[in-house]
Amino acid sequence: MNIRKLPSGNYQIRLMEDGISYQITVDHKPTQTEALKLISDIKPISHDKYTLVGACEAFLKAKENILSVSTVRGYRVLMGQIEPILAKTKISRITKPMIQTEVDRYSINHSPKSTRNYGVFITTVLGFYGNEITKIQYPQKVKHQGYIPTVPEVKKILKHLEGTPYYIPVFLGTRGLRLSEVCGLDLDSLSDDNMLTIDKAKVRGERCYSVKGTKTTSSTRRLAIPDKIADLIRQQGYVYNGAPHIITRNLQRAEKALGITPFTFHQLRHFFASYTHYNGIVDKDIQDEGGWANDITMKNAYRQGMNQEKTSKKIARMLEKDLL
Repeated sequence: MNIRKLPSGNYQIRLMEDGISYQITVDHKPTQTEALKLISDIKPISHDKYTLVGACEAFLKAKENILSVSTVRGYRVLMGQIEPILAKTKISRITKPMIQTEVDRYSINHSPKSTRNYGVFITTVLGFYGNEITKIQYPQKVKHQGYIPTVPEVKKILKHLEGTPYYIPVFLGTRGLRLSEVCGLDLDSLSDDNMLTIDKAKVRGERCYSVKGTKTTSSTRRLAIPDKIADLIRQQGYVYNGAPHIITRNLQRAEKALGITPFTFHQLRHFFASYTHYNGIVDKDIQDEGGWANDITMKNAYRQGMNQEKTSKKIARMLEKDLL
């Protein structure tokens, strides 16, 4: 059995037995006794110990310290959709044709992307406990491009929402923020020179919302915002107080009231990318401003913080001129 400290500060316990690797990550350095107990909790006495749904539960327990609450919630939703007979089948008896049949069944009412996520989750769990099943065939992905609103349409939306709790969040969506990032902001996120620090996100867990770190390393960033938006945040003493889905609901209502082609809050990030590209911001700066992960090592090595802040303030002035 091996115990090692990870770069994140957590500790990984790993045991190789009969050609099968068992591992679990914890947030503290365990004693040998504790490590043995933790490994024994996830290691089956034999492959026949677990049914598929039981293996899924054990897998989530083994990964609970490294998976986000939203990821765990999503996996539990997938667990509930496994065909009942398959869910109760011992994992040692599950074969590739059985998984292929299950994936095909699931694909009837779900998108190709959702179907792949479903199949990969099941095969990952099976592989974790020694039943490797590979080369499952999935439906071909369908490229879907949602509607990206125009500058006049976004301006109408903002004017319609002005004076409501949703004005600031929707504007910040045009600034490239994810909905979860907007809802993770507080007054301390705003500096005296009107720079927002994006380092938290509000996500939904199994029972409630919680605030955690941003989606990826590159998602953590500082963004300039227009003086008008910064002043409004200071006047009300917060960015947004409420559940993320309420913002989405009111954005949809505004679109309907104004007769604008429906688009999601996430499409505001696409608007941001298109808008900044059209106005001459280079792709590298757009990626940094939007917090899109690409080659993070290259970004850390070659980006100059002062230049990024200059670009950030230029984008804030552009948005202020065209939208406010």
